[in-house]
Amino acid sequence: GAESSPLKIDEPVVSGIAASSLSNTSMAVSWITDIEAIDLSQTTNGIVRYDTGTLTTGSSTASENRTPGGDTHRVVLTGLTPGATYNYQVTSGATVSATGQFTVPLTVGTSYTLQGTVKSGSIGVANVIVYVTVTHGTDATVSALSGSGGAWQVDIQSIAYETGDSVKIRATMNSGGARIENTTISGTSPQSVGDINLSAAGPAISNISATLNPGA
Repeated sequence: GAESSPLKIDEPVVSGIAASSLSNTSMAVSWITDIEAIDLSQTTNGIVRYDTGTLTTGSSTASENRTPGGDTHRVVLTGLTPGATYNYQVTSGATVSATGQFTVPLTVGTSYTLQGTVKSGSIGVANVIVYVTVTHGTDATVSALSGSGGAWQVDIQSIAYETGDSVKIRATMNSGGARIENTTISGTSPQSVGDINLSAAGPAISNISATLNPGA
């Protein structure tokens, strides 16, 4: 029988596509690829096409604001309409995803920051997607991409929250051995890892739970 052609560097497998809110006018779309996603005809390795109607070549696009290459991807969309629902597709190299949907928050609440570090051993790991999910009746998620030294920060003002809500923090990448640590919650003085129990050694994909405690 005929042999299937191997995947080329510019035809990665895309998975883990997720849209998360940043404000009532901005969203982040993130995903991972099984290989470094580079389209040699392009200058970026992650593009999102989005529209309130049917996606066409005339729809809006946004791209990753970093050097091409890598297997984690996060694109920020700005200037969105509060409360509107958008269709979107992601492109990595020559691979285009199926169409998904997200709804932009109608309003935002009080700024409330969570931050921490992703490390492999004692070394900070950049370009890891960090998802923070708050359960307040239903689940809502925000995301960040770890930067230099593995530092990450998210503001959950775009989702409803209150003292006592459940929080889950998850890190996603393809290489193993990373952990989330040194996590703090704003609203009181920065708390130690032990106080909020958010340190976890383990594999690349980690689920860590805690409880929001903004203080008085």
